[in-house]
Amino acid sequence: MPQKGPHISISPDFVVNRILRINIDDFQNWPESVREFAISIAEELFLAAYNPFVNADTVRQSVRAHYDRDSVALAHYYATAISEGITMFWSAHEAEVKFRDHLIEELRKIMPSEGILTDPASLVATETDATDLRMELPLVVVEPDTAEQVAGIVKLANELKFALIPRGGGSGMTGGAVPARRRSVIVSMTRMQSISSIDLEAMTVTCQSGCITQDVINAVNRAGALFSVDPASKLASSIGGNVSENAGGPMAFEYGTTIDNLLWWRMVTPTGEIISVERENHPRHKILPDETAVFVVKDVSGGVRNVIHLRGDEIRLPGLGKDVTNKVLGGLPGVQKEGTDGIITEVCFTIHPKPKYSRVMSVEFFGRSMRPAAVVVRELVGLRNRIREQGDFAHISAMEEFNAKYVQAIDYQTKSTKYSGHPISVITVQVDGDDPYLLDKCVNDIVQVVEQQENVDITVARDAREADRFWEDRHRLSLIAKRTSGFKINEDVVIPIDRIPDFAAFLEQVNLECTAQAYREALQEVGRLSGFPMEDREFNKEFSYVSKASVGGLKSEEVSDDEMHTRCVAFLASLREKYPHLAKSIEKIEAHMEASRLIVASHMHAGDGNCHVNIPVNSNDADMLRHCEEVANRVMAQCQE
Repeated sequence: MPQKGPHISISPDFVVNRILRINIDDFQNWPESVREFAISIAEELFLAAYNPFVNADTVRQSVRAHYDRDSVALAHYYATAISEGITMFWSAHEAEVKFRDHLIEELRKIMPSEGILTDPASLVATETDATDLRMELPLVVVEPDTAEQVAGIVKLANELKFALIPRGGGSGMTGGAVPARRRSVIVSMTRMQSISSIDLEAMTVTCQSGCITQDVINAVNRAGALFSVDPASKLASSIGGNVSENAGGPMAFEYGTTIDNLLWWRMVTPTGEIISVERENHPRHKILPDETAVFVVKDVSGGVRNVIHLRGDEIRLPGLGKDVTNKVLGGLPGVQKEGTDGIITEVCFTIHPKPKYSRVMSVEFFGRSMRPAAVVVRELVGLRNRIREQGDFAHISAMEEFNAKYVQAIDYQTKSTKYSGHPISVITVQVDGDDPYLLDKCVNDIVQVVEQQENVDITVARDAREADRFWEDRHRLSLIAKRTSGFKINEDVVIPIDRIPDFAAFLEQVNLECTAQAYREALQEVGRLSGFPMEDREFNKEFSYVSKASVGGLKSEEVSDDEMHTRCVAFLASLREKYPHLAKSIEKIEAHMEASRLIVASHMHAGDGNCHVNIPVNSNDADMLRHCEEVANRVMAQCQE
């Protein structure tokens, strides 16, 4: 085997503990040469456990030959510990193979064989979601095509004691579709993709849970209506996933998240029962703070099992657009539970009349501070509320904001002709209505709100095609993690609307300090280079300056993180010119700094204070991961204040 070890981010000691069951504390005291031998054995066995493309018999022969060749030089204690670990590994492996074979036999009694997948590609494709978090390899992937088959699978899981992981489009960022236990079966809803009805009289759409969100949006649009659940992942996310995550999107600004648009849904409970949940007297609008939504839970025969009353101020706390911590939602089945309390099979949504006219605007903020953008978000929320009170003459139907880090990541094309360079924040706003005069009045009201701020420009899309291009920027925000191969830490937080400007200023300060810390570490590495002089006044002065900035001694109102980064690049270039014999080494240090520098990006959808804070990080860089965790904890601490 040319490559006998895995490419993973967990430490070798943990691999030894996980595979050979050798105590970590004891293993750390083993002689280095013995440790290296045990690690090489464990890493090779790791491939048999977690890479289904690798033939287990080939690994068994290779490990046996490796052990027989090199164990003779080991003390009896170490040789025995490793040998027993190998024996236990293969014993457990054989037990898993036997269990899987029995499981497949039982599954064939419930569903057709073509819906039971064991090929390596299917197993690897479903062991993670958009988080790229990989914990365990599933035993099997099943693709049921009826609710009855799902119920049978759930009952079998209870009987044989294996874990079930519901999976829609695999686009989630919370790890809800990631198997975390050894004996796990993925329940993929890819065969349940029927849109059974679009009723323009009742204004509903009914579809199976495996339908892709964009397909439902398109079908409803062709029918002449509007489907308002539009998460950024809509090209990949499934309807069942939207329910399980209570997904939102820009249109949640007016129409609410998934829960606001549900009329009824069917699901299979953890005991294998099929139930339905129905919303009573749906008012056809977002659940408002002073309203109570009533949901009735029924069994398969129509008998009432439970009635759940949810107040609007429970779903969205006062001053907050959304409460992401309230997973329970009064015990409402399925919604916002991330697949932990059952499997969604079919959903009926309310749909909305398609407005005759729309205007899409791009509001771009220039300068140094994010605060004006945050103020505009707050003021637009107030404008929306006033419009509602006056009778909804036009809707501010959708809104999304993203900061400079996203602008840089998505190669954003500036719309303004008034300002040059890239904006530090962008807000996309859509206004809908049936009366062109009232629609234009609403647009003018928005322009007045925006023009109260400095260094800002607003561009109105000229036609539907340009409006689509404006929104396309929003759908490319996942590119924030392209420099870290898609890996990032996400913190989903909700900020009171009146505190959003303060939070924006806080993130600016965090970014300045992160950039300064990376710059300071780069200067330290330059100072350690062989051949760098003991005394360089300019260098020492610069090091003192950046050290002060790295611990908060400089404020983002004085210097932005981009300005700090520009200063860093210029100074390192001057050092390469000043010390040409060290130029290549300094260039490598700068490249490492660029790769490991943390940036904190944020975007807020729907003007509800729900901020997605993303920190791209390299999963194979332990120092970067540690620093990232510290920054994430700092963000959460600030939010809790």
